[in-house]
Amino acid sequence: MAQTVSLSPSRFAARFRQLTGQSAMSYVARWRMTVACQRLRGTGIALSEVASEIGYQDVAAFSRAFKSLVGQSPAHWRRGSG
Repeated sequence: MAQTVSLSPSRFAARFRQLTGQSAMSYVARWRMTVACQRLRGTGIALSEVASEIGYQDVAAFSRAFKSLVGQSPAHWRRGSG
């Protein structure tokens, strides 16, 4: 991203944090989980496919990241309990 906007990685990181209040990686992680939430509730596709769509090859890693950011498991979220 930094190269795209012609900034050094450190300058980009500082500017991104200044403007958004979070790191670029935190922003991307939250955005990915927002997409996952929509896919889990809006479709009947398998958890492994949702994980793959947002860039996780390992469903267990996706589930851990999801629970860490969303506060509950993907299955619990899908059932509409969140």
